[in-house]
Parts: sequence; structure tokens; C-alpha cells
Amino acid sequence: MVYGHRWRSHRQVFHQHFNLNMVPKYRPVQLKSTRSLLLRLLDTPDAEITDNLQSSVAGTILEVVYGYNVASADDYFLQTTERSMTAFNEAVQPGKFLVETFPLLQHIPRWFPGAGFKRLAEQWRIATIEIVESPFDWAKSEMSRGGNPSIVASMMQEISDQEDNLAYESEKIMKSAVAIASMAGTDTSRSAIALFILAMAMHPSVQQKAQAEIDSVVGTERLPDFNDRDSLPYVNAVLKETVRWHNIDPLNNPRLTTEDDAYDGYFIPKGTLVVSSIWYINPLSLAFRLVFSNSHYRTMLHDPTVYPDPFEFKPERFIKDGKFNHDVLDPYEVLFGHGRRVCPGRHFAKDTLFITAASIFAALNISAPLDGDGRPQTLVCEMTDGIVSYVNPFDCVIKPRSKAAAELIKDNQSTLLN
Repeated sequence: MVYGHRWRSHRQVFHQHFNLNMVPKYRPVQLKSTRSLLLRLLDTPDAEITDNLQSSVAGTILEVVYGYNVASADDYFLQTTERSMTAFNEAVQPGKFLVETFPLLQHIPRWFPGAGFKRLAEQWRIATIEIVESPFDWAKSEMSRGGNPSIVASMMQEISDQEDNLAYESEKIMKSAVAIASMAGTDTSRSAIALFILAMAMHPSVQQKAQAEIDSVVGTERLPDFNDRDSLPYVNAVLKETVRWHNIDPLNNPRLTTEDDAYDGYFIPKGTLVVSSIWYINPLSLAFRLVFSNSHYRTMLHDPTVYPDPFEFKPERFIKDGKFNHDVLDPYEVLFGHGRRVCPGRHFAKDTLFITAASIFAALNISAPLDGDGRPQTLVCEMTDGIVSYVNPFDCVIKPRSKAAAELIKDNQSTLLN
């Protein structure tokens, strides 16, 4: 979206409802969804990991944004969100369609051989319109019946006194912004949590150390909550190392220069598409102007001068004297983007990652499957291509840490339902 009034209006909606002071309001929903996820992982340990995560993560976003409670894995709005995310991820892959190389192909009829991209585009257009319109209309209709609190309900109340033409424009912006929140928040968080689960299956000693920290701080008679966060530096370090180790958004989002620029001897003309390589930036092959003056921001997440042994999974790199080491670049400062286009939902996303990981550590054990000789299989982390990178399907074993942990999961779910 070009910088201007429309862009600023969308950012304003995000900032108003996802700023650092607002996100604590959504923590009860995040807590409830996490407890439900634990129960699903307990009851259906052989289910596809991404299916359970989709219900949990998308369900959280849909409830916070629209006040909608997901009923099941085949829930209509859940499936609509999934179709929209698929459309986005397929459409933005550079070079995926021949028409990008030969623009004249855009003029061939839909029925013509090789015009499959047009038929796909029509399906994706319908899916995109559906995710923008349907949940928003549902949330509006629920307001008259005193439905659940939500961001949409709050926004509609704010513009209720506006003149019709202003209210119409405000509603268009709101509708678009919350749909973006619904898709983007689901996609990236689901990928990050799946990566975390695989990392724990691959690194049992890390899991054991995190569980020991949980037990010493939280105990074994309750599950973690957000009040425990500052007392769990190693758990937080595991999450930072997870998103550093394999990046769910390895190229961030492309940017377009709006004027001529120069960086480190490179001339960057106006209209240049600039891609920020979060994975690793080589200044000899890729010039990218960061908005930060501090030189350590010019490195990225696999630079061995910043992160020794960058391809090793070492949460300890972020710990010093039992606390977070601020001398090491925090991956969150890179992962969520830069400057005025930094991810506006980053505070909400970090809350989701923390409460999910801490709860899993407290209640469940994740391990690699055993081979025919009873030895743990060797797991490998393989990620998909694309703007958002997903973990390829993998097998793992998920079990309660103890009988008491299993009962704790069930008791917490019953309490939340009542």
C-alpha cells in the first residue's frame, strides 16, 4: 500500500487496537485458546499439528477481532480464513506464474490453455472478498443482540455518531484492517508455534531445561499465565532462538523506494523493489538501507559475527547471569520488520507465542518418534518457500508430562467452560 492517507488510516486502526497498552485486554482469550489447544494435543496427539494450531490460533484472532467463537475444525469462518491465506501465499510468490514474465498473457481468455492463473485468480478474489465481508457483517449483526465484546464492536461504537458518508469510509477502512489482522496474525503465529514444537522434538535437553524453569517458578499445581513471563527468561530465550534459527518471514515484506537513495556506495533509484533478507544480509551482494543508526542492526539473524554457530539451536546465547543478555541482538527487533512499516500486531503475536510455549512446557512432553530399534528418529527442519515460510509436515510424539499434568489440562478446560 502506497504511503499516504489510506495507509495511515489502516495503521491507525491497528495501532489503536493492538498497541502495547491494549493487548493485555485480549489475554483472557489467548489464555482460553491455549488451554483448549492443550486439551486437543492431549486428546488427539496423532492429529496433524497444523490442524490443531489452525483451530487455536485462528480461533483466538476471530474471537478478539469479531467476537466469534470457533465451533470446530471445519468451522465456516475458519475455513474461509484458510482459503484467504492460501490465496495470499500463492499469489505473492515471485515468478510463480508465467504472466509475470510475459505480461501479454493477461489478455488471453480464461478458457485458453495456459490461462489457469486467471481461473485461480477468480477463486482467490472470491475468497478474499469473503474474509473481508462475512465475519465483519456477522459481528455487526451480533451487536444488536448484545454479542461478545470485540474490536469490531468497539470500532463501530466509535463511529456511531459520524455522518453517513464519514461512517461509510471509516467502516471500509476498519473492515479491511481487521481482515488483514485475521489473516496475517493466523498465518505467522501458526507457523512459529509449529516450528517451536519441531524444535523441542529435536532438542530434548532444551525442553528439559525450560520445563525445570517452569517447575521452579510456576510449580506443578497450576498452568503458567502472563504474570509469570518476566520470571521465565529461559522460556523467552527459547522462543527468540526458535524464530532466529529458522525464520518464518525470511525476506520480510518487499519495499519500494519512493525517491533516489544511496547506501554504502550503492545507488538505489526511485521505484526499486528492495527485499530485506532477515535470514542473512551480505553487504557485498545486497544493499539495504535500514532506518536504524546503530550499526548492529545492519546484521541479520544468521550472521556468525552476531550469533556464533548460527545454525545451531542455542537459547543460551540470549542469557547472561540468569537474565536476558541485551548485548545480543534481540531477533524480535528484526523479525517484525523495520521503521514505520514494522508489524503493528507484534505485541499480540509475542503474547500468543509466550503463553502457548509456556503452557506446552508445563503440561506436555514433545519427542521424536522411535525407530524399529527403539531409538529416537533423526528429525530435520525443512521449511517451505514463500513470503511466509512453514515447517514441512513432521512426526512427533506428544504426551502429558504426568498423570497430574493431564488432569490439570482437563480441570483448566472445565473451569474456563464454566
